[in-house]
Amino acid sequence: MSYLNQENNNENKENDIKISEVRHRTPSSEKNIVKTAFGSNRRVILSIALATIIVVMLIVTIISNLNKAVKKSPDDGKNDTLAQTGQTKSGENTEETTEEQSTEPELTLEPETEDSEIARLVSAFYQAYLISGDINEVSNYIDSSSNFNVNKLSINKKYIETFSDIQCYKSDLDTVDKNYAVVIVTYKIKLYNYEEMLPSIDILFLVDGDAGYRVHNLTVADEFERQKVENDQNFQILAKNAAEELNGLLAANSELNEVYNLYLHPEASGQGE
Repeated sequence: MSYLNQENNNENKENDIKISEVRHRTPSSEKNIVKTAFGSNRRVILSIALATIIVVMLIVTIISNLNKAVKKSPDDGKNDTLAQTGQTKSGENTEETTEEQSTEPELTLEPETEDSEIARLVSAFYQAYLISGDINEVSNYIDSSSNFNVNKLSINKKYIETFSDIQCYKSDLDTVDKNYAVVIVTYKIKLYNYEEMLPSIDILFLVDGDAGYRVHNLTVADEFERQKVENDQNFQILAKNAAEELNGLLAANSELNEVYNLYLHPEASGQGE
């Protein structure tokens, strides 16, 4: 029994020695294997690592760009387009407006100053013609009272309470008589019982004589000269402005419109007889 035990003990010792040797040899062996494997595959491993880094960087860049695109307002591009479109339309409108303004006829006459000889004569004439109703008063400012429509004086006095805003424009049109001065007169009249100031426009021919200017009493022979003035651009501009304002006032007041028509056409009610 002791022999067997001794052999067993010897075998156990030998096994312990082998196990100890294995334990001491294994770590170093593993290290050698890793070193050998790394050495032979180092280029492959480094290539894989580099490729991995590049892929990661690309992914980060793509994500960053996507975040910027999401943060940007979706209307930004539209607003830029609208702004450009607005600028284009504004430019087009400016060009159209400029073209319209360039084609619109312009007044080339300047009104006479209040203290000029023509302005003083015309103002005094209208005071007598529209307000006084007296042919003797009117005779002081006209070149002839022959065939003068005296009945018109009484109609004016009946309807017109006052006048204002008188402006005289001396025309540059050539006339048959070199002593004639063609004057376009704009003014406003106020009818009795109404507050509106109604625009009016007349053409006067002034005769320059020894006593200065006098209003010419137009005859049938002078109508050709009058028509020439009515076709003039300056007269048409002033007449258009006066007509637009007058029509607006009359359209807003039917009673005033009716009375004004009676004033213009007194024969309709028998006043002109």
